[in-house]
Formats: sequence, C-alpha cells, structure tokens
Amino acid sequence: MGIEIEHYQELSVELPRTIERKADFLAEVTTKKGEALILQVEFQTQDDLKMLERMMLYHALLFGKFQKPIKQMVIYLGKQPSKMRTTLKSEELFEGFTLLSLQALQAKTFLEADAPEMILLALLTDYEGEQSQQVLRSIIERLQAKSNPTELKKYLQQLLLLSRIRQLEGLTFKMIENMPIDYKIEDSLLFKKGEEKGMEKGEKKGKQKILTALKCLKEGKSHKETALVSGLTLEEVKALDAVN
Repeated sequence: MGIEIEHYQELSVELPRTIERKADFLAEVTTKKGEALILQVEFQTQDDLKMLERMMLYHALLFGKFQKPIKQMVIYLGKQPSKMRTTLKSEELFEGFTLLSLQALQAKTFLEADAPEMILLALLTDYEGEQSQQVLRSIIERLQAKSNPTELKKYLQQLLLLSRIRQLEGLTFKMIENMPIDYKIEDSLLFKKGEEKGMEKGEKKGKQKILTALKCLKEGKSHKETALVSGLTLEEVKALDAVN
C-alpha cells in the first residue's frame, strides 16, 4: 500500500452489524435536466457537532441502497449560530480502496519469505492447477525450515484451512500425511470438525471420505464413480489419485 510503518497497534473493534437510520425527509427526484437523484433533508433544532459524521453515514447507506447521486441538506432551526461542519477535509474523503489480488501474484514471492504467515499465502497465488502439488510441497518444506515443531502444527492447520479456498483440502490432507514430519492429521482442528459434523456449509470432507475415495481408486473405480461414493468433488478425487 506504500505505507512506511514505524509502529502499529492492532484494533479489536466490533462494528455494529445493524444500523437503523430514518431520514426526516427522503425523496427520489428527477430534475428538469433529466438528472435522477435522491434528496435527503434533515431538520435540526440543536447544534450537533457530529452532524457531518451522521450525514456521511446516511450518504453511504443511501448510495448503497439506491445507487444514485445523493443530495443532502440540513435545515437548522436553533437560535444560536450553528458551528456544525458541513464539508469533509481532504483526508476524510472516501475515494475508494486498495485492491490486492493474491491470485495475480507469483507463488515464488511468498515462498521466499521468512515469515511463515507469508509462506502460507503462496497457496492463494498464481499457478496452474497441475502445479498445486509442487506448490504445496514447497510450502510445507519452507514451513518446516522456518518454524519449530509446535509452531509447525499450528501453521499446518492454517494451511488446511486455506486449502479450502482453492478446493485443495483433499490433496493437502494427503500430502501432509505423506511428508516426513511428525504431524497427525487426526489432531487437526479441521479434521475433527469435519469428522464430527462435516465442513461448514454442508461440505463433509473429513478423513473418512478421503479413505473411502482411496479405497475406491484402489479397486479400480473411475474418478466419477469414486466421487459419487465418497462424497468428494471430482477435482478432489483426481488430486488424490495423482499423489496416490
């Protein structure tokens, strides 16, 4: 993002999930020039020094709902001169956000990092499907080199979680079991969750399904038939067969 950080402190702030606001006057307007906009008018009997922030929130909510230009006005009814701010400073303006797509970056950039948290993100970068096995192996080897045994277990659990984003959990399970490391897949939070009640959103992809798929493949069943029997996706079955 181009920010040179001297110091930082993480903030643990729970933002409100439900925001209810009722405008004093709200209308959809078409001007004589043919311009369609949303008109909001608020009436204030007291001088509210937080009015600008309130109107900014209104603006965000209204634009999110109507996707049209918003015109706002506050009519002040108080006796004393108002001290309300009416304009945002340049640093307060919302001008968009920075978008960083990991899929557009090269895996090598993250694999060469020293921090295990960075190495893990290589799984979400730009590589072809057939390179999945190679990338996963490199990630696990780099995690071994950059963490102690206790930390390694934590990072492998995080790797299993990240693998779901790319639908590679089946391949990841298999590769971790095959790597020369002291790690029991049964101890992972992801496996226990999958074994007890299935993955979130109904995706039941625990170890038993993987074992069922491996058994089907050993018996010579097709990828499609194995997927139907085990409950894994066709892509996961193909990935398991590739490393089996």
